[in-house]
Amino acid sequence: MKSSSPANPAGGSAAAGDDRILAPPSDTGGFVTAAEAISILWENESINNTTLARYRKIAMRLKSILDSSGIDGIVEVIRGNRRVVVENVECDYYDFISVNSKKAHAYAGSYLIEYSWAEETNAMLDRKRAPKGEMLRIM
Repeated sequence: MKSSSPANPAGGSAAAGDDRILAPPSDTGGFVTAAEAISILWENESINNTTLARYRKIAMRLKSILDSSGIDGIVEVIRGNRRVVVENVECDYYDFISVNSKKAHAYAGSYLIEYSWAEETNAMLDRKRAPKGEMLRIM
């Protein structure tokens, strides 16, 4: 399996945004409707035929990239809703938020800060990282 990066989920050539098509990270494997995905990908655009078509095109491209990279079983699609099959993915984020996390040290205080939808996730990760009874210092 090729290494991945936020802008390049399968290690191949990918358009920015392909990484966010699967599911909002805070959903940890829950199904996402096209409308939910569109509101995350293009938060200032309305849901219409154009954005629905754009979403479908990106979803098909992501599937093609994953398939051609020999990576299957990561995305499940039921009636147009998509989810990450978290059991089939090795991911620091999923490891960190799991109940039996041994990777609490992995979060360094910022998570996808360039996306407004990640603000809640950053706050949750900060709370999880803070030792009980202690406040985190924000610099």
